[in-house]
Amino acid sequence: MCSCEVHGNPSPKLDWRLSGQTVKSTWEESVNNTTSRSFISIHQSVKEKSTLQCVFSNKMGTNTLLFNPNISECRQTAVLYLVPSLSVVLLLCVGVIGFLIYKLKQLSRKVDVLQRGDTYASLQLSAVQNSEYETLQTNRERRVKKNNP
Repeated sequence: MCSCEVHGNPSPKLDWRLSGQTVKSTWEESVNNTTSRSFISIHQSVKEKSTLQCVFSNKMGTNTLLFNPNISECRQTAVLYLVPSLSVVLLLCVGVIGFLIYKLKQLSRKVDVLQRGDTYASLQLSAVQNSEYETLQTNRERRVKKNNP
């Protein structure tokens, strides 16, 4: 994996050339308004016979950084892939935790309603067809009777 970091104002555009041919970078990032980074991965068979260039340019000019991939100027590393992968995993974890918190809050609201006792069940007397059932007076009925003299 080879990396090229450039600074310039305005931020330079980065291109990679392998033995004079433009090749696509593996990963690019803009660090800030004046700094850019680009990474490229090269197969071992290509490294032995090629010259790698990082070409960067802006309206102020063009410059080139030469690499010799055969002399370990480009190191193999998994860290560059690890950072984006860990970022995705972290975002997924945050999403799952957020969903669990949301569900816990919903459940706690339901428990609060049940503990307050503001809920009641009603049965219309017309629904009772035989005398095996007894009716009980509830607090709600008492309140209604007090308000209606």
